[in-house]
This record gives sequence, structure tokens and C-alpha cells, in this order.
Amino acid sequence: MKYLLSYWLLALAFCATSYAQVQSHCGTELPETARQQLRYARQQYALQPKGQEPTRYIPIKLHIVGTDTGAGYFDAIEAYRLICELNEDYIPVGFHFYLAGDLHYIDNSSYYIHDFGIGEEMMAENNVDGVINVYIVQDPAGTCGYFTWGGDAVAINKSCAGEGSTTLAHELGHYFFLPHTFSGWEGAFEGATLVDEPPANEQERVNGSNCANTADEFCDTPADYLSYRWDCPYNGNLSDPTGAAIDPDETLYMSYSADECQGRFSNEQIDAMHATLNEFRDYLIQPQPNTEQPYNTYLYYPPNGTLVIDPDHVLFSWRPVVNADRYLLLVTPNGTGERVEIYTTDTFYVANLSANTNYTMKLLPLSSGNTL
Repeated sequence: MKYLLSYWLLALAFCATSYAQVQSHCGTELPETARQQLRYARQQYALQPKGQEPTRYIPIKLHIVGTDTGAGYFDAIEAYRLICELNEDYIPVGFHFYLAGDLHYIDNSSYYIHDFGIGEEMMAENNVDGVINVYIVQDPAGTCGYFTWGGDAVAINKSCAGEGSTTLAHELGHYFFLPHTFSGWEGAFEGATLVDEPPANEQERVNGSNCANTADEFCDTPADYLSYRWDCPYNGNLSDPTGAAIDPDETLYMSYSADECQGRFSNEQIDAMHATLNEFRDYLIQPQPNTEQPYNTYLYYPPNGTLVIDPDHVLFSWRPVVNADRYLLLVTPNGTGERVEIYTTDTFYVANLSANTNYTMKLLPLSSGNTL
């Protein structure tokens, strides 16, 4: 009863498989309560002396949802890559996100593909206090993702969490009370066809004359009426009530431009997120975690290419790594079969594997704070 095992040894800094992007919209609808609280937070923030904001270290709990039988999980390696990319997106903001403990797996088909009501039920049942709760599922209410005020958490479509996706950056903007740049135009389009134009007095003017009290209420985000996914640059013919042609900023995460167009929050949006964090989410601010990169490790046993005689008792043992607070061990059959996925603070694990099967092993030394 033999099988062949080969292995890869990885450190945490990586970017891996790209997923196809679903062109569904964001499902977030911020209530008036959120707008009121954001206005208050911005007023308080404006009264504070200004200087260079320190980096804010913020924990995220990732919940990986599968079916009742445990199928369909978002890949663990991709989950770490997702947080790494999120931190790159938020470097100008001054927020550094890190993982709060291990990935939390949920086997529930009703949560795997859910509507908004079931999504909030999922969050009420599984949210962890003192962190940002993010759920990665197959289908979050037919959208790429959403933040819900009632559930106080974010749900992300795993097809919208691939390399280069900006969905999580966008939804965390909502988590910190940012509206869409096209606020007020939600539901105005079917596809790219205008079907229900907002009243003229509620439309932001291109010249910025009413920027502080219409749309997203930020004056450094240009008038944007596009509540559908659009490619950049915008080549349409929409105009404001004065006849001035709109020229929305496709680089803003809080717009609906294509992911490859986006790359920033505006200065006022950044200040607003700090204001929300200070006034309403200060419980998230934590001391700096260990952000040192773990070094590579190597297996003591079994050596690469080993033919193992007893598949019922396979010992994996590896060198401890400085700066690693735990390890992710992935043992994957090269054909059909179930993958072993183990988090451990030890430097060994005993697995029960299938006979006559080739396996590939990946071992990642992890540091919770090292997500850049």
C-alpha cells in the first residue's frame, strides 16, 4: 500500500489563481442612520488637530462558507492572498488588516447561496465580537458582495474575490459608512439604460456647487450618475441639470467602474473612514501585531518523493519558523479524493491518507499580522 508524496514550501507573500469576475452589482444600501452618523463623525473629526494619522491595526475574522457536505470552500491560500491585496489597497488610508485567529469554516448550504434575510441570520449566528466579520460564499443575494447594517458584517461572492478584485475594498468602505459615489441614483438604470432619473434638485452638479449636500456628500468625488458596472473611460452622454456633461472618476473604489479601473479612495473619503473608526468603531483599533515575514521552512519528514508504506499513520514534521505563530498544512491528492487542511501551532501532524494515491503538500508558516 504505497503512495508518492511531493511538497511545496511557501511563505505568506504570494498572489495566486485569478477568478473570473461576476459583473453583479454591490448589494449594500446604507440607511439614513448611517449617513447621519457619518455626518456627525466628520464634524467631530474636523474639530480635531490634524497631523499624520498613525497606522491603525484592525482584525478581520474570515468565515469560509461551504455546502452542508463541506464542499465549495474558497481556497485557504487564496484567503490569505485576499487580505494581502486588501492591505495594498488600504495603504494610503493607513489601515492595516490582520487575521483574527484561524479561518472559520461553516457548512451550511442555506448560507452558501443566500438572500439578504438569510445572510443576516448567518451573521447573527456566527459574528465574532471586536473584529470585522467577512463571509466568503458562493452567492450573496445575487451580488458580488454587500455590507449589511443589520448584520454588521460583509459577505463576498468567492468569484469576486480573485486576484485584482476590488470588491472587498469597496464593501469595507461601506463598513466604514462610505456611500456610493453615485448615491441617489441606485435603481435608476436597467443595465445601462436610464429608466428613473432622480429629481433635478437631488442631482449633484458637475461644477460642485451642491457637492456637500447631494450624492455622497464629498466634494472631491466628481458627479457620478452611473449605478451600473461600466468600463473606463466613460464615453456616455449623461449630463447634469445645467447641461454640463458628467465625467465620473473611474479610479474610486466606491464607484461602479470595472475593477481594473479602480485604485483609490479620495482624501475626504479617507478622512471619513478615520472619523467613523474613531467615533463608532474604535473597538477595532488594536496594538500592532507581529508583522514580520515568516521565513521558509522545510520538512524533516517525509522527504520529497517518499514512498510511504502505512497511509493510515503519515507523520509530517517540519522545522519551526521564527515569527510564525501557526502553520497551514495542505495535503492534496493529485487525482480525486479529499484534501487535508490543518491549522496547527505544532511543528508536526499525523494524517490518515488514501492508499495508492499521489499527494502534493503545501506548508505555509503564518504570522497573523504579516498580510502585506
